[in-house]
This record gives sequence, structure tokens and C-alpha cells, in this order.
Amino acid sequence: MDFIKSLGNKIKSSRPVWQRIKKLKSNNENESKSTYIPNQFYDNKVFKTDYEKAELFGNILQNVFQESNDPNFNYQFKEKLLFADDLCSYFIFDKIGNINDIINKYLRELETWLNKWRLKMAPQKCNYIIFSNGTKCYKDELKLKIYKELITYDEPTFLGITFDPHFTFMNQVKNLKSVIDYSSPIIGRISKDKLKTLERIQNAAIRSIYNLKYDESSENLLKVSSLLSIKLRMNELNARFFNTALQSQNPLIDELMDEYSKINEARL
Repeated sequence: MDFIKSLGNKIKSSRPVWQRIKKLKSNNENESKSTYIPNQFYDNKVFKTDYEKAELFGNILQNVFQESNDPNFNYQFKEKLLFADDLCSYFIFDKIGNINDIINKYLRELETWLNKWRLKMAPQKCNYIIFSNGTKCYKDELKLKIYKELITYDEPTFLGITFDPHFTFMNQVKNLKSVIDYSSPIIGRISKDKLKTLERIQNAAIRSIYNLKYDESSENLLKVSSLLSIKLRMNELNARFFNTALQSQNPLIDELMDEYSKINEARL
């Protein structure tokens, strides 16, 4: 659940919340500062951009959420995490049973908590997933609702990680892979230091995924993961792209290649 996105591109829809925050500020000017309000709000800083407002709003929301003593949020079989404006709730169960009713009860209580703070979630911004060791798909097993609207079963992204039902992280790899693949044209201009930085990131990810030692060699990391180095991958993609481009016999591409060849010949 993304609180800031649910409020829209601008934070103007949260005006009641801002009015309440300003009231808290004015009431505490001559007293101790409210634990709900971040320190930068008391420094007379002007928040001009939506990003600055969203950052402050996320900090306030996190403070309020962490200090909430509402017993309704203390399920023994559930964990919750609020990072900035992203909320994740995690239930553990062996069988489907009455888990549908339990989670929906939690969602009703979440609605009550949101109403208390003059907030409202956007159901279309929410989704859920069921993790399982088996092969059965539980997509249609649960009917979870918030504000009487069904929550979509999807593969959510939380803290930059895209989850899937069996923790294979295939979609996460695809997301990262596409970024690297589309960046292959930069290989001719990128510095060696920046390329080494990318290689270190890839190696660290491989060590973490395969639970390998920190001093495992780069060669062995690539062998275990069946991956190419960043440099080789980019060069391979570029070569494949140029071969496909030449085979397509596109007039514009042919003209560019002729011009490139003439420039190289002139340099020799």
C-alpha cells in the first residue's frame, strides 16, 4: 500500500491532515515538540516541491504508525512494516481456512485507523500475494477488500524488490536485466571505474543469492550463476543489435553505417 500515491500526484488532497499537523505545531510552539512531527517542520522550512511535502508526510505517517498503541494491530500471527509511505502486512498460515475473514477483519481495522487520521487508501494501488512451497496457485482463494473494493492479486514491489509466489525473484531479475540490457550502448563511453562499480554490484548480488563467501572469485561467481560479466553482456547485445540492423536493410541504418565506416577509414 502506497500512502503518497493514493493521495494523487499532489498532496493537496491531504489538506485536512496538513491542517491537523499545523494545529499540532501551533499547540506545541511553547511546549515540548510533538513526537509525531519531524524536527524539520519546526525549523520554519518552506516546503515548495511535492517531493519535499511527500517526504515530510511519509516521516509523519511513520511516526504516527510506530507510536500507535491500538491493540487491533497486535495480531500474534501477523507482522507489519511501514517504510516511509509503503505499508506491508504479512500473515502466516498453514491452511486457507478462515484466513480470509481474519485478513479482512484486519483491513477493516486498518480503515478505522486511517479514518482516525483523516487518511484514505486507494484500493487500486493495493495488492496482495500468497507465498507457497507448493505448485498450487491460490490466486482465487482469497477475496480481500478495502473500502468494499477487491484488492488485486499481483506480484508486489516493496523496497525495490519484486516478489513472486515461490521466491524465485524471476521478475526482479527481469527488471534489473532490462535496465542493464537497454544500457548496453553506453559501453563505448563508460569509464572503467563505473564499469567496475556495476561489476561489483552484480558480484555482490550473486554472492547473496547463492550464499557464497565474500572472497569468492569473480570467475567462479559467473560460473555458478551462469551469467556473463556486465562488459561481455553489453558487447554481446551490441553485436547482436548491429547484426540484426544490417540484415534489416533499413536505408537510414545503412547510411549511418556507411558514414561510420568512412570516419574510421579516415582515421587510419
